[in-house]
Amino acid sequence: MDIHSLLSNLSTTVSALQVSVSGVSVAVDTTGLATVMGPAVKTAGVQTLGTLQSTIRDDPPLKASLDATTLSDQEKSAIRRSTRLLMTAYANNVADSVYSATVLYLDTQIITPTTLANSVVGAEARRIAKMIQDISAIAVRMQSISANSSATTTINAEYIANIKFVTVYSAKLLCFNQQVVNTTSEIENLMLSTAVKDCVYSATLKTLQEARAAVTTERKYAEIQILEHFDCGGTQQRAGVKINLTELVIPANISKGKGVELIKNVKAFTKGRAPWLYAVFPELIRILDESRIGNHHKPPTKLDGFAGVPAEVKETYLLQAQELYDQLDSKVPKEIMANIRKPFKYGMADDKACCEIGDGPMAIFCILALYRPSGEIYRDEVKDKMLGLPAKFTEGCNPAQKIHDNQAILQEALDLDIKIPWNRTGKQIVSILSERSNTFARVLRPYAEVGGVVDREDSAVELSRMFSDIVEACKELQESGLDIKRAMNIDHKTAAPESGASGDQDNMCHFGADCTRKVCTFGHTKADNAKRAQKSASRGKGSDSKSGKGKGSGKGATGGGKSAGKAEICKAFGCKAPGGGFRFCTKCHRKGIETGGKVKHKDGTMIEVKLSKSSLQDKRIAQLEKQLTAVPDADGDDAMSDDEPADGSKRKRANIVNVMDRLGLPNKRAHTN
Repeated sequence: MDIHSLLSNLSTTVSALQVSVSGVSVAVDTTGLATVMGPAVKTAGVQTLGTLQSTIRDDPPLKASLDATTLSDQEKSAIRRSTRLLMTAYANNVADSVYSATVLYLDTQIITPTTLANSVVGAEARRIAKMIQDISAIAVRMQSISANSSATTTINAEYIANIKFVTVYSAKLLCFNQQVVNTTSEIENLMLSTAVKDCVYSATLKTLQEARAAVTTERKYAEIQILEHFDCGGTQQRAGVKINLTELVIPANISKGKGVELIKNVKAFTKGRAPWLYAVFPELIRILDESRIGNHHKPPTKLDGFAGVPAEVKETYLLQAQELYDQLDSKVPKEIMANIRKPFKYGMADDKACCEIGDGPMAIFCILALYRPSGEIYRDEVKDKMLGLPAKFTEGCNPAQKIHDNQAILQEALDLDIKIPWNRTGKQIVSILSERSNTFARVLRPYAEVGGVVDREDSAVELSRMFSDIVEACKELQESGLDIKRAMNIDHKTAAPESGASGDQDNMCHFGADCTRKVCTFGHTKADNAKRAQKSASRGKGSDSKSGKGKGSGKGATGGGKSAGKAEICKAFGCKAPGGGFRFCTKCHRKGIETGGKVKHKDGTMIEVKLSKSSLQDKRIAQLEKQLTAVPDADGDDAMSDDEPADGSKRKRANIVNVMDRLGLPNKRAHTN
């Protein structure tokens, strides 16, 4: 049992303990003892009035004493009544005393000590539960270290165990097969050589057939054990062993870093094929596991006579290696099979490898060595992609979707044991998401606390846990009805509203505090805006905040009306500049025209933008001007003749006149000297 299973069982046990402690607390609660159980205890031995009267009346000594007197019947009745009252009072007094003494003893000797002990046990159970959580977090990291930096030790241990298992059962299967062959030979000899088919013949034949059937059954059972050791399942059937087979699929464009996908496909292919390939399974499994974490395990090769393969398995290994190679040869592209047949270098140490025909495990090794990237360059690429993750969470998309899209690269970092610094990845993501929602802030708070990240230079494990928490937080927000995209559309790079800054902070206004534009799309500081507001207020004479209109020619800066409409923020994604009464500010509109005629809206849609008619006209005039300037005259001479003015501006104005005349438009730009 692994540590996670043990911790899970321990957590379950502690939970059961806490339930038991709660049960003890309820059991020793004496709150209702006086009101519920007290009267019942006190009256447990009380006799009924009739019974008590009969007891007194029939008491022989008392009856004899009363009969010896000369008292009247009325007086005797009074004596008996007094006796009854005396007995009742005495009994009640005894019951109260016994009850009080019992309760006092129970409280001091049992209930109070039990309550105190139960409280201590409950507190310790809660401490143990918290310690289990802490140990689980540490165990996750220990598992990561074991699965990455020290994974080869685990893989090697599994490899040795598989070799031992295969050796034992291979010898067993060979023995069974030989017995079947021998028995079959005896049956054939008996049937071919015996002339008289009497009862002795029939009995001998039946005995041999039953012996062969028994061996065949045991061989089937051995195959089942082999199958169960490596995997299980089944829809198809071979020799009584149910199996589930998946065809081998070679990823398209495997040369473009599809080695990880190939590992998954080969694992799926081997599932259920233990009865056919059990001899090569130990090498095959280790090749795949080592390659997954960026290491290389070179198996015994056909070139060295499969040195290292146990003698009991070697013959079977040769046959199954050939079968595996044939499967690969029919599925893998010819150019790839040709590449592994040629010597090549692999790994950090530039080791050499080459695959011989008929060597299936070596073929798998060579394909992965060539097409499963794990070198320094690839590791740097993975690290760079991880360092770029924080920027992906500022685009206004669903964080859960971003995590889903980048889960493979995180897993690759974990597999290859790439050290990911926390300050450049997780810390930034925590800051970005915490600003978006209180839910994110609550869920991610443990990662912002001291000690929340064990190794801030190697935080891949914490990132994996944090991503799981973010996905759960997204589900919680969606269930509450919150639009996550809308929450994520807040531009964290924009100055906070309380700063008083406005416009494009990356492109500051040249005029600063002297800017007179009511709605300026360029950046202004808080101080500039304060001065601009003061100047604007001084220019206006009105004070009506509702209309924003003064009695004079000026208008208040804080009024409503048109100025309020023009102060609406630009609708372009990520822009906080004023729109100036338009859907997009001038900068975003111009950028959209230059980049294909579309601008990304804050809601994620693409809005088409076009040049105005006047802008199109000016653009066309500029193009014609450029052409007229560059084209020579019809006579072959330059456009500037000897009798033309040397002044370039005059020539330009003449061209403008010509262009406007051709277009049939009034020329507002032409003028006379």
